[in-house]
Amino acid sequence: MDGLIHLAVANPFWVWAGVGAVLLAAEVATSTGWLLWPAASAGLVAVISLILPLDWLATGSLFAALTIATSLTARRYMHLAKAVRGGHDINDNVARLVGHHGK
Repeated sequence: MDGLIHLAVANPFWVWAGVGAVLLAAEVATSTGWLLWPAASAGLVAVISLILPLDWLATGSLFAALTIATSLTARRYMHLAKAVRGGHDINDNVARLVGHHGK
């Protein structure tokens, strides 16, 4: 276990890239849209950890801040994009029935 911790501390890029890959795989499996932003944030933290030698507290805080910022920003702009598109999801069964007559 001690060797694994030493390996993770010595290679923060691969740890954060792995976290991003796991989050992205979970997003692909669930297709909710909410795990995309933490996955992107983990990827960005991985790239930043290559450039700047940061400790785990700094990279964890950076990941948390980026996740909150990207999630809130995406929520704001995705809401606007949905309003521009017409506001309805193509797979919404109830919205597809609006304007149709039934027996």
